[in-house]
Amino acid sequence: MNKTRIKYLQKMVSFDDGISQTIILVNKHWYPQKAPVVILFAQIGKAIAGNFCRLDKNQKNAIFKHIEEPQ
Repeated sequence: MNKTRIKYLQKMVSFDDGISQTIILVNKHWYPQKAPVVILFAQIGKAIAGNFCRLDKNQKNAIFKHIEEPQ
């Protein structure tokens, strides 16, 4: 993984345990290969959507601000 993607994902895991667990599971599934970026980010999106109701307003704001910020 390139440094930009690693930095981006490190920030994503800081927002919610569900996102963190999703990244871990996707990487485990694809090991020893690297998970395809499209698959990884699709699963992150599913984790966000699946846990959306339990996220508080600050978590939601932080997640979407991070997604929308240019890297």
